[in-house]
Amino acid sequence: MLADPSTLQLSPEMLLHMPMNGGVNREKGAYQIGAAVPNLLNMYSIQGPGMEPFPGMVALGADPEATPVVHFARFESSLSGQQLLAVTLNTIFQWVTPSWSTIVGGLGAYSSYAPVGVQAVDSSGVECFIYSNLYTDIKIAYEWGASGSGDLAGADGVYRCKAVGYLDSTLFLVDVADFPYNFPGGDRVVTRVRWSDKGDIESYTAANYIDLLADPSPGMAFKSFTGKFGLIWKKRSIYSVVPTGSATEPYRFHVEVKGIGTVAGATVATFGLMCIFLSDGAVYKWNLGGQPEDISGPIKKILFHPVSGINQIYVEKAVGFIDTSRSLYWLSVPLDVQTNPSAVFCYHIPTGRWFMGNATISAFGEYRDSTDDYVVVAGDLTTDAVVEFDPTNYNNQGSGVINHVHSKEWMLPGYNVRNTRLDFEAIGTNVTVAYSIDAGKTWTTIETITLDALEVKQYVCYHDITGNRIRYRFNNNAVDGWFEIFWVNASGMQVVAKQV
Repeated sequence: MLADPSTLQLSPEMLLHMPMNGGVNREKGAYQIGAAVPNLLNMYSIQGPGMEPFPGMVALGADPEATPVVHFARFESSLSGQQLLAVTLNTIFQWVTPSWSTIVGGLGAYSSYAPVGVQAVDSSGVECFIYSNLYTDIKIAYEWGASGSGDLAGADGVYRCKAVGYLDSTLFLVDVADFPYNFPGGDRVVTRVRWSDKGDIESYTAANYIDLLADPSPGMAFKSFTGKFGLIWKKRSIYSVVPTGSATEPYRFHVEVKGIGTVAGATVATFGLMCIFLSDGAVYKWNLGGQPEDISGPIKKILFHPVSGINQIYVEKAVGFIDTSRSLYWLSVPLDVQTNPSAVFCYHIPTGRWFMGNATISAFGEYRDSTDDYVVVAGDLTTDAVVEFDPTNYNNQGSGVINHVHSKEWMLPGYNVRNTRLDFEAIGTNVTVAYSIDAGKTWTTIETITLDALEVKQYVCYHDITGNRIRYRFNNNAVDGWFEIFWVNASGMQVVAKQV
């Protein structure tokens, strides 16, 4: 016997999402699909009201090397314009269409963290790329591997460091190890910042250093802003670096943020005066001049779950990147027992919404292709390939992408619910609809519906389900398959007998 809805204590949310009539009521009964991590996989909403697939991944040339890519750099050359560099565990490559060309080797295979390089200018005014991974000598790379590429003179056999930065025609070394590099031990000083002689990144004066002792945690990253100041991220603080013009004290170091830093230097991404980074217990967005804002939202319980969250032993392999073309911050982290990044999250900066994927990304980068189109690239740990993000492609290097969207859950404590009709609006090739009555632990397929790929249309899925809770899943895992979904309405939903 059906319960009388007028006698039930329904919350406003329940009234919104559980229409008691049999028809479609988009104003009251339907809701737009929204971000509900982890109930979305490889789907996001950034250009309109609907959910659409993550961009597909297409290989950019043959694999440069049978080891993971750990860093990308967009190298600006006054001779030939913009170039794309990829750094593997062993080698620095330059993209020379249609293949990768070696410009510096002998980096030394290591695997403890994801390092970050920086573009600089040498004493002759020539652009170069500086790279350090702490465990081998600092490297300098010129375009096309020109003469001079190799170990950085002045620091070779003298200093190694974890991070590098370039400001005021000066190279900065962060978390420094002095020769003979017997670390862990007394030769590595994690609080130390050294800098080169101004105008000569290959010349170092022994007295040019400072120990940032207000925070004894290690230095993690250096970023330069507008060429006028820099920021140094440590694990538990952020310092500013400002040139003074003084010969006796050329740089002023000041703690800008206390208690918040980054646990993975490669997650620090900047755009203008905005910074986003992974910290200990949160993801922060920091608009310079204000205070860091915790933007973790619904992914905090995933990232920092005490059992299945980020693998803290390998957290420094996490990487982040701001995709300016889509206003997204991408974050790739090792979860659970994984020793390499195993899950990717993206944050839509304008709306503050998070989305989740299952790609295994070891590095992110960007460049402009031969047609001047902006392209996001990534290192795919599954194949060690360099891949392009292609929003017109729905596959991952030729294979179908596993994606799904879950509806919200219809339930009323103390009662069973029954639904006989599901309405939704979508576009695409096809979509498989399934239901769960045990909070998503198991799923039963209802049917696969062929969609119109040219026009958004409304579709109806008839069925008869009763349980103490009901949710729906929409997915398409086929090669070249895709769908976008806009709203869902359990239009046949009723409250039935009270649970015994």
